[in-house]
Order: sequence, then structure tokens, then C-alpha cells
Amino acid sequence: MLRTVAASIVNSCRESDIVGRIGGEEFVVFLPNTEVSGAMLLAEKIRQSVEVLTLVSADNEPYRITLSIGVAHRVPADQTIADIQRRADIAMYDAKKQGRNRVVLAAA
Repeated sequence: MLRTVAASIVNSCRESDIVGRIGGEEFVVFLPNTEVSGAMLLAEKIRQSVEVLTLVSADNEPYRITLSIGVAHRVPADQTIADIQRRADIAMYDAKKQGRNRVVLAAA
């Protein structure tokens, strides 16, 4: 399942984007030289590309996967990439709280 989701994410991204797994079922995508509107569009594209996947369990039962995605862009207070990633993580949890399977923009 993780390989299928990862492939869908990578296939949605540009060559200049950096995709990585940061633990468990969490992935991160860094989008250099991308405005927040473009990041939101890509996040929605990724969400939709995973939503339409149909996977089959070990018991041969079909199931679907959804994504909750947090998007953050660099603001003057950010000193490191970790600062941006932390805000994206908070936005991801906000997406989960709002009902899952959605994209949420982090507060600046």
C-alpha cells in the first residue's frame, strides 16, 4: 500500500520536487520555487490521485485510501525547513480533525 501511494505521489510531482517518507504513513513533498497557490493545486492533485486508487487486501478485499494533507509555505519567521514542516504537520492534523481526505493550508 505504501509503495502504491508513494508512486502516486511521485507521479503527480515535477522532477524538481523532493518526495520523502518521514515515518509511518507520512510523506513530505518539498516544492522549490512554488507559490502557495501552486502548492495547494499540487496537494489537491495528489489527494485525488490517491483517492481513485483501488487496492486489494491480503484477503482479496478491495479498499480505498484517502489522504489528509497539510500545506505550508515559507514565512519570515521560518528559520529552517523544519519550521515549515512543523506548520504543515499541524495543518495535516487540522485536515484530519475537519473530516479527513482534504487539503488544509497552514497558518502563516
